[in-house]
Amino acid sequence: MELGSVAVVHFREPPSPESLQRLARDGIGLRRIEGFGSVQLNPQPWRRAGAPPAAPVPAEAGPSALAPLRDHGLLGAEQTVRWLVSRSRLVLVERERNPRYSAAPLFEERVAVFFDDARADVVAGLFASSRLATVIPLLEQELERITDGQTGGNP
Repeated sequence: MELGSVAVVHFREPPSPESLQRLARDGIGLRRIEGFGSVQLNPQPWRRAGAPPAAPVPAEAGPSALAPLRDHGLLGAEQTVRWLVSRSRLVLVERERNPRYSAAPLFEERVAVFFDDARADVVAGLFASSRLATVIPLLEQELERITDGQTGGNP
């Protein structure tokens, strides 16, 4: 596929919610570690008729989960939030493969540009957190808010 390509995936049988979550978390392709192969799911086609909508994120989970990132100014720039989302996904995948996985090499690519020591500590804490899987959707919401604001949508 060409750079920036979009593909629509159709399934012969409805996939399980766990399979869809794994697909969204892991992505597809060979160069996922470089940020390629990101998968976005449109949940509407896979909802069962009459199934209740997904429960909203509790109000206290949003501020408390993102507060350290927000306090250190890590949620204002689209590029930084995109990096946080993609690397958080990578950390989840690698931790699943190897529970002793260290995210230290990820900091070599951005620390000098985006992160001072305090910010690096906050991001390292995020990557080490058992709540990382619940923070990723919140980061994606932040990214959507940022990009909507840039395209003239309501922030």
